[in-house]
Amino acid sequence: MATGKSPDQLRKEVEEAAKAGDRKKVFELGKDADPEEVYTIILPTAANASAETQQKIQGMNAVVKFVIEGAGTYYLKISNGKVEGGKGEPPSPPNATITQSLDTFRKIQARQLDPQMAFMQGLLKISGDMGVIMRLAQLMR
Repeated sequence: MATGKSPDQLRKEVEEAAKAGDRKKVFELGKDADPEEVYTIILPTAANASAETQQKIQGMNAVVKFVIEGAGTYYLKISNGKVEGGKGEPPSPPNATITQSLDTFRKIQARQLDPQMAFMQGLLKISGDMGVIMRLAQLMR
């Protein structure tokens, strides 16, 4: 269920869309992405290339861990105005952890399920600092 693009091509397209402020295009590029593409390429590239997002993350220092049951563990590290994504355990203890099934991840990526609804239905579990999660949610809208 991947995009079918090379990592370099995907990174380039996401960066161009983010620099242009075309959030719709960024979301479209991520619609069929697998978790590794989302957390290691799409989200970090879009956040680092978007002037709007850069403004929102100034002063934010946090690590968020994402556990995708059936697909692995990923993280986003936000520090000094930059977003770094990776696969596996985060480089430092996470401030918050989001856990979901691969099916829930796919539905959220395809915009078939709202993350808040997934949380309310128990399909998305959150632990840790809710302030970090709320700020992250604003960045991903």
